[in-house]
Amino acid sequence: MAKTLLEWSGDQDLWTRDSLRRVAAASDYAVSDDDLVAIRKNVIAAARLSGELVEGESLDRGHLGISSNETRRTAILQLGPVENIDRLAPNQQLRFAPAGITLVYGENGSGKSGYTRIAKRLCRSLAADDLRGNVFAESGNARKVTVRYKVGDDEPIALEWDPQTDAPGVQQISVFDSGNARLYVDTKNRVAYLPKEIAILEHHGEICQRLSQGFATDERTSLTRISVPFSTGYSPGSSVTAMLARLDPARTDLPIADELNTLAELSDAERGELVDLERELAADPMAMAAARRRMVALLGRIDEVLVGLQEALSNDFEVKLAAARATCIEADKAVRLFSNGEVCQRAVQEHWDGCVANPLRGCESVRHFVWRSNR
Repeated sequence: MAKTLLEWSGDQDLWTRDSLRRVAAASDYAVSDDDLVAIRKNVIAAARLSGELVEGESLDRGHLGISSNETRRTAILQLGPVENIDRLAPNQQLRFAPAGITLVYGENGSGKSGYTRIAKRLCRSLAADDLRGNVFAESGNARKVTVRYKVGDDEPIALEWDPQTDAPGVQQISVFDSGNARLYVDTKNRVAYLPKEIAILEHHGEICQRLSQGFATDERTSLTRISVPFSTGYSPGSSVTAMLARLDPARTDLPIADELNTLAELSDAERGELVDLERELAADPMAMAAARRRMVALLGRIDEVLVGLQEALSNDFEVKLAAARATCIEADKAVRLFSNGEVCQRAVQEHWDGCVANPLRGCESVRHFVWRSNR
């Protein structure tokens, strides 16, 4: 079963109904930048399920130029006098017949377009124009239009209309001109007028596309900002490690703010450690810096010694050390032989044999050996 725009909007979220209302109330259905920002904020609020919309007002019959219960015909009888709009002549009235057709004609600059712009703003029009003040006149002068209309067979109603406000009672009247008759030509060259409800939906769809593009850009920017490695070094299996694993844009179980805040709270032991750190930081920084400079100098000297030792413990030094060790071993053996008397016995035997062969020379040799031994 087909639904009207009002029936369809009643099934939508509040931000959608508010967007349709803004489109219907905008001039030529083109919402302002402020309206677009408000719609965007409402979409974000709805996505977060916060329910706090910037300004949520649903589309109703009045926004479509449909009176709530009025079904009788409404007719404008008079426009004017007009004050401070398009330099229209003051104390001038443009009258219309209550029935039939009224033809208005005049030369260029006589005010036909000015009254048409007033009618488009006053009544329902697909493309409503902004009303301008009198050229060369001081700005800030109040604009005002006197309007007379009648509903059905009732007595005519006169009102002083401020163009900054809606005019009650005449929104049932539609105004068409070359500026607001949006035409679509299909393949059969059939000309069709775009109804107001469809035009509102069309512009609402354009707003949704613009918002979608903006959200896609924000998403890419956010992914670039959060695609950074987290700190490491936490104990495996700890609550912090588990929480960091959940901070992945591809996951659906992202942590909420309360979970992160709870994990960020410090325990009593951690608070005590933080107090100790603050106490250490409160010490004299100049003295601590001087002590560390001395430590750096000492470590530099130790490094020089270690480098010298490394150079000394080379292959050449190892060969020399082995030769010296062999010499020491031989010297030790010689000392041990001498201390055991083996050398003395050999020397005495040799000198004794010499004495037997040559007594005089042998005795002198024995005496000399004894003298050396006593030394």
